[in-house]
Formats: sequence, structure tokens, C-alpha cells
Amino acid sequence: MSLNLLHYFLATELSAFFMIFCRVGSAMMSLPGFSENYVPPRVRLMIALLFSVMLTPLLVSRIPPMPSSVLQLFVMMVQEIGVGVFFGLLVRSLISATHVGGNIIAAQSSLAVGAIFDPNSGATSPVISNILGLAAMTLFFVLNFHHLVLAALVKSYDVFTPGGFVSTGDMANLSMRWMSDAFNVGVLLAAPHIVYSLMF
Repeated sequence: MSLNLLHYFLATELSAFFMIFCRVGSAMMSLPGFSENYVPPRVRLMIALLFSVMLTPLLVSRIPPMPSSVLQLFVMMVQEIGVGVFFGLLVRSLISATHVGGNIIAAQSSLAVGAIFDPNSGATSPVISNILGLAAMTLFFVLNFHHLVLAALVKSYDVFTPGGFVSTGDMANLSMRWMSDAFNVGVLLAAPHIVYSLMF
């Protein structure tokens, strides 16, 4: 009896935890605030592990059984990792709107000359762009937007079911739309400065 219970636990709970960790862990590696260079990789790993443990009882019924074939298991892992990275990059595109606005403001006001090294992107960027990015990241956590992001990550299992069909065309269209919206938001952030520079 105990062996049957152990086998059931290994076949359901642990396999579900592993698949959930693939999606959550890859999302944590690309989400803003969690994937920055100043966050140690061990901290990211611990957050992903704890969040996966909390989600396993809630999502175990949505996770299909562990595939018997190694190839099927590999495909399922790649799919979950891809969905997690896709989710994280979508959220990061919203934060990148501040960098777009900062670059436009810097170009209009000749502040682009005073560029400094940005440790997050690994490149030089204008000071105003770094200030706006830091302000956006602060508001992201102060206003508890990270709670909404984590809740959306849970809801992603309703859209991208593990082991199900993932439409890469829809993902590409959504990515293009989000990047377009992020650019529009960046232009709107810089709009007051653009109007001021045109008037004076």
C-alpha cells in the first residue's frame, strides 16, 4: 500500500512540480525586477522553487502525467520553458517603454552625450533613461504590480495548457502588438518634452 502511494506521489506531485518549475523558473529569469544583474542567481532560484511549491497543489490537476518517452518529455520541457520566457519578455517590454521615452528626451535635450553604463543591459544609456527605468521599477513593486504579474503567470495555464498545442503565430502577433504598445507609451512619456522643445 505504501509503495503504491509513493508511486502515485512520484508520478503526479513531483512531475507536476517539475513542469511548473520549468515555466516559473524561466519566467523568473526574464521578468523585470527578478532577472536583473543585481539579483543573485541563487535568490532567483529560491524564489522560483518556493513559488513552484506553492503552485503545485493548485495546478496539479492541470498538469498531464509524465510522458513515458524521453523525446516527449524533452518537447514538453522546451514548451514550458518557452512559455515562461515569452511571458517574462512580454512584461519586460512594458518596462522598456521608459527607456524609449528616456532616449527620446535625451536626444531632444542633448543629454544623450552624458551616457553612463547600465549594468542591467550591459550597454551605455542616457542618464534620464536610467532614472525613468529606476522609477518604473520602483513603482512596479511599490504598487504591487508584481502580484498581478504572478497572478497572470498562474492564469497562463488556462491559455497555454502544458502538453497542449501552442500557436507560435499568435505568440508572434502578441509580441509585435506589445512591442508596438511599449513604443507608443515611450513616445507618450516623452511627448511633453517634445512639445516643449518645439515651442521654445
